[in-house]
Amino acid sequence: MTINFSRHGILISAAQPQIPLRGSKLHVAVEWPVPLGGKTPLQFVVRGKVMRAGPTTFALLYERYDFHITKPRPALLQCCERSSAREARVIPPHRSTPVETFRIRL
Repeated sequence: MTINFSRHGILISAAQPQIPLRGSKLHVAVEWPVPLGGKTPLQFVVRGKVMRAGPTTFALLYERYDFHITKPRPALLQCCERSSAREARVIPPHRSTPVETFRIRL
């Protein structure tokens, strides 16, 4: 669950096993709550670095971000997903360091 957005980063709340290590590179996709033009779903997509990690939250500093137009998704997703629902999943990296993907619905 997203706690806080800012111009430079995002604070995310997650279950203990989902908290990434400080310094990890992440890819976060946030399901934007307001559709573009009232019809087209959007995602706020961020690539960044974990700057702070606590027992239940972590802070991600943006390295790159963008809005993506998406296809409508089923309403089953409530928070984060990992191959099964509600967790993060590791995706194959395009470089040597692993990147985790978090999908978040506001």
